[in-house]
Amino acid sequence: MNSTLPPFVIAELFRNTLVLTGDVKAGLTNDETQITTKKPEAAARPAPLINKKWWLGDNRRHITVVVSDEDNAYIDDNSLNTLMKLLEALKMNMADIAIVNASQQQVTFTLLKKHLQPQYVLLFGISTKDIQLPFAMPDYQVQKHGNCTILSAPVATLSTEKNDKAINAEKRKLWDSLKRVFS
Repeated sequence: MNSTLPPFVIAELFRNTLVLTGDVKAGLTNDETQITTKKPEAAARPAPLINKKWWLGDNRRHITVVVSDEDNAYIDDNSLNTLMKLLEALKMNMADIAIVNASQQQVTFTLLKKHLQPQYVLLFGISTKDIQLPFAMPDYQVQKHGNCTILSAPVATLSTEKNDKAINAEKRKLWDSLKRVFS
C-alpha cells in the first residue's frame, strides 16, 4: 500500500534540513533550483525555543508522542508510517497529536505540560526518568500522573518489520494497551 503524506507533514519533517542550492537571480528558474537535504550540525540537545514550534502535528486532541531519533528532526519515515496506521485504526490523524523528538530537544514532563497540555503521553523508547518523572514503569503499563495518562513502549513497536514474530508480539501488546487508553 502506497500512501502519500500531506504537504504540511513533509514541510514540518524537513523544515530544518532542506537547503536551496543555485542562484535564482543568476537566471535559474524555480524549476531549475535544486533542493538537497543536509543533516543539521550535531549539538547537545538544546532547550526548545518558547516562540518556536518544536513538535510535529497540530496537537488538537492533546496527545503527545515522545520518541528518540538522533538521525531525524522528528521521526523516521518508517516509524511515522507505522504510527499513522495506529492513529488511523484509532480514528485519529497527525492533526490530533504532537510528536516530540527527545534526541533533538531537551524534554521534560513539566515542559510538555506547560506547552502542549497533554492528556495522553505515549513514550517510544523513552523512559519516564528520561522526561524527569519521579517514577519508573514497565512497558505497556498505563499510568496516570498530573491529569495525564502515560503509556510507554519499546521503539521496536514502531518498526515496519512484518515477518518478525517478536516485533509482532510487541505490536500486539502496544495495540492492546492503546485500546485500553483510548476506548
